[in-house]
Amino acid sequence: MKVQDVMRREARSCGPETDLATVGRLMAEIGGGALPVVEAERVVGMFTDRDLALAVADRDVVPSDLRVRDFLSGEVFVCRADEDVHAVLENLRAWRVRRLPVVDRRGGLEGLLSLDDIAAAAREGSGEGPTWSEIGHTLAEIVRHPLPIHR
Repeated sequence: MKVQDVMRREARSCGPETDLATVGRLMAEIGGGALPVVEAERVVGMFTDRDLALAVADRDVVPSDLRVRDFLSGEVFVCRADEDVHAVLENLRAWRVRRLPVVDRRGGLEGLLSLDDIAAAAREGSGEGPTWSEIGHTLAEIVRHPLPIHR
């Protein structure tokens, strides 16, 4: 199974200069918690509802006074439509993320892939895609908390 078989092609996005109030409204419109960040027709990051909440709480200002660019991590995790879903699951585990922008060879946005999309397409025992066990293992790795530091 390839990413193109399960990805969402109608992904909405924001730019680095987008204010966080607008980001919040966009997320509400799409009923989702993540937006790829696109600049000069290339994906430069991913902004999540968690990023939004932490940014507003950290700065204690109105969201319209904050810009996406001030909260991007610098690391951009993406996948391509022709990648195998099993390989992408390995990356989701390694990067500990639930969603990836799907990009073309130039880094342009083609869609969005989430662990939810993969789970919805899973067919246990069909041999065509990931198993429930593989999906569960991926989710467990993503949500795994680091070990506490004992002093």
